[in-house]
Amino acid sequence: MVEIAELHKKKIKYYKNQVKIGEFPFMSFTSLIQEKIGIPSIKAKKDLLITIIFLVLTDFFNSLFFQTGSIGAIIKFCCITYCMLSYVKVYTKFEFKIVLLYILLVVSCLHSIIVYKQNPYHLIVQTLEYFSLCSFFLFKKLNVSSQSILKSLKFLMILMPLCYIFQWLMYPTPFFAAALDEECINDIEFRMRFACTMLSYLAFFFGINYFIIKNKIHYLFYTILGFIPIIIMGFRSLIAINITLLLIMTFILVVKKKRFLRTAIIFTLLLGAGFQTPLVQTKVAEMIERNNNAETFSNKDYVRNIAFYVYSDYAISQGSLHFLFGGGKPLIFEGAGYDASNKYQNIMKQIHSQRIYWGDLGLIGLCFIIGIPAVILITFICLICAYQCKNNEHLFIRFTLLGLILGSGITTSELYRNGNFYCIALLLYYIYKYNKEQQENNLIIQQKF
Repeated sequence: MVEIAELHKKKIKYYKNQVKIGEFPFMSFTSLIQEKIGIPSIKAKKDLLITIIFLVLTDFFNSLFFQTGSIGAIIKFCCITYCMLSYVKVYTKFEFKIVLLYILLVVSCLHSIIVYKQNPYHLIVQTLEYFSLCSFFLFKKLNVSSQSILKSLKFLMILMPLCYIFQWLMYPTPFFAAALDEECINDIEFRMRFACTMLSYLAFFFGINYFIIKNKIHYLFYTILGFIPIIIMGFRSLIAINITLLLIMTFILVVKKKRFLRTAIIFTLLLGAGFQTPLVQTKVAEMIERNNNAETFSNKDYVRNIAFYVYSDYAISQGSLHFLFGGGKPLIFEGAGYDASNKYQNIMKQIHSQRIYWGDLGLIGLCFIIGIPAVILITFICLICAYQCKNNEHLFIRFTLLGLILGSGITTSELYRNGNFYCIALLLYYIYKYNKEQQENNLIIQQKF
């Protein structure tokens, strides 16, 4: 009887402990499923906090049911500025580069306000997507561990592609602002540009990266899920660059881990199965058709060639300051700062109406908006982050950044697409925090010996 009573006490103690960590016996099946397919469980308060803040900053990937509007944008800008200034006495060399970017963006805005007479309030709202790279300091203020950030990233790498696929399946019913873009979605093609698309590229590389180093096949779920939005968007250069980089990353990891045969078999099966799906076949056919229609740089009438000539000619006519600080993001939409009497806005609106977009020129196009020095600094910051990803477990970050930098050189705005700078800021803090924790651990070990 005494033994039974003791056993009963132990069971009660076990269930109390399960309640403390938020798990009941009936949740074990869900936990098992999550573990098997690699979906992280967002239970810890800090994991949940970082995820919620990221979704608030990005308006839940620009959901139509969660719009913070221009007031929300100003609040975000103020929060980023406050967090940045709170570290003013202790900036590291790397952090100072982010501060310098903030200063260059402010100068660009002032140049646009003074020279091109744009509305200050609306200009700050529209430029927030570039200031968002400085949200590194906001994430730093939260003081979250690198492990918590990684868990949050893994969750977001699943959530974003799922939201994209959901909107794709539910179209024409709009749930996200991206579904309202008639330029990218028409009767011929569906190439929806979504907020935070960088998460798809991260998932694409993360799956293979962790499949090889952890030797667990369920991580391939991330690669397959991440590839779906990438193929639907249908950027020829980005797809080619990222598949090439994926092969390079795989080769590096396979050589280190000596898992060539299994990886080769999995790759062959994935490629074979992928090319048999109607989605991939349709998208490949669309890309081949665009290529056959002379939509390449060799054609002088190619829209990107025209865009380069148009925007560069305008920049030259405005003088060297336009190259240094840009003209500022053009406020060309009614109710968002457009002024019919503003010469700069009218010229930009006329160019836009001819479907000639500066965003089609990638980072070169961004130079016309915020200036060459700011774009060089953004690229440099991303390259520093990629360089610091020396651990095998972080190669997915390195190759994602390299892929977006190379792909966004002169063809797309993928690197700085709406929400992606928040992703980069989170990655910057993750690598910063991880390296700092490693240094502290090494210091403790040295002190013990």
